[in-house]
Amino acid sequence: MRVEGPVIVRMDGVSFGKYSKLLGKHRDERLHNALVSSAKELVEYYSCDSAYVSSDEVSVYCKLPPFGGRVEKLVSVFSSFLGSHFSVKVSPLPPGWFDGRVVLAGDWKAYVMWRLKVTVCNYASSVARKPCSQALKEVRLPPEAFGTLLERVEVLKKGYTR
Repeated sequence: MRVEGPVIVRMDGVSFGKYSKLLGKHRDERLHNALVSSAKELVEYYSCDSAYVSSDEVSVYCKLPPFGGRVEKLVSVFSSFLGSHFSVKVSPLPPGWFDGRVVLAGDWKAYVMWRLKVTVCNYASSVARKPCSQALKEVRLPPEAFGTLLERVEVLKKGYTR
């Protein structure tokens, strides 16, 4: 199966609750930074355009998807790339792995806003142990609760951008 045009590949961490238990806190900054760094490498390596990192999830936006838009290739390679780089960065913690899916891209900004709402709601609910609407009123959210948005800038010559 192939997709043409812009595509979003979303990868979710598998069993990431174990990391929270190992580190003793919910949404550890070290894990978030490892995901951001790994997502940045993925975006640069495959010449994608953007990535949004939140919780244990990375969404990558490619206007021109690599591998001729082959869905299975996008999902398997992006998930393994992310898992490999993430695992190296969090060592000596156990390795992490990711499942993946292709989301046909509509409006990237609308997609990121939707994922941001899901992320903030899930975070507040998990911390307060209350329904989302009540938790959002009571919980003070740290910056990592909102995730990190990365945009790739093509460098033509060191010190210059297009």
